Amino acid sequence: MVIGRLTAIATVICLLFLTASVVSSSAPCEKADNLNWVSGKNLCFAIKTFVHDKEVSRPVLRVFLHGDNSRGGPSDYMYRYASVYAPGVVSVAMLRPDHYDREGRRSTPKTYGRRNWETEESIDAIAAAVRKLKIHHKASRVVMIGHSGGSNISAVMLGRHPGVADAALLAGCACDKEAKKMMQGRTYREEDVNPLDYVDKIPPNAKIIAITGSRDSTNPAELCRPYIRYLKERGVSARLDIVEGAKHGFRRLGRSIAYQVGLLELSKQ
Repeated sequence: MVIGRLTAIATVICLLFLTASVVSSSAPCEKADNLNWVSGKNLCFAIKTFVHDKEVSRPVLRVFLHGDNSRGGPSDYMYRYASVYAPGVVSVAMLRPDHYDREGRRSTPKTYGRRNWETEESIDAIAAAVRKLKIHHKASRVVMIGHSGGSNISAVMLGRHPGVADAALLAGCACDKEAKKMMQGRTYREEDVNPLDYVDKIPPNAKIIAITGSRDSTNPAELCRPYIRYLKERGVSARLDIVEGAKHGFRRLGRSIAYQVGLLELSKQ
């Protein structure tokens, strides 16, 4: 009898926990204002918006996507870079599925077995969210700024959802995911979308700048060169800049001249 009661109590507690989890993950999108929260298909994304010049009617929209953050903890390091003042620009830092910030806000939990996978579903949801932000801010141009996994997502978006973004700055991109798996001696999984597979679908008027640290052992430049080369062969404006001495982390890449120049170049109307 005691065991039966304990089992029943445990079941009730489990159901309450699951219910609370569903409410907490879905509730924010009921108040989606495209400034703090934005919905993308069936996912809800926590965002931080920085509007520096309210006089501009057709601003450039910059969307910042963080990396995988495999060590855990808050994934809001891109807030710092999105907050940098830029006339005529609206900057939005978005938290990818199941990632959270220091304020305790978390985007919809969606792990796919591992929260950092760049799957078709998650990329489609992010693209839908970016499209809503573009409409909300009446943006004349959208520039994706991604780091590591965030750059992989941005690279895929350009081809999988042509027209959602006009340009992308890809920092530490594993633009050939299959080659990376081979380099690591691991099996490539189809669920993990490969940016290289979408090169042919990227609009010819897109602009892409990739920056990689010369000491990046996680996503070395070799993983990005074929992607850039194929883009150039199609007549797309693309280049790869190497940041001397930088590793994979975004701090040094974000302080580099290559990043500053690239961001200004891609944001031109």
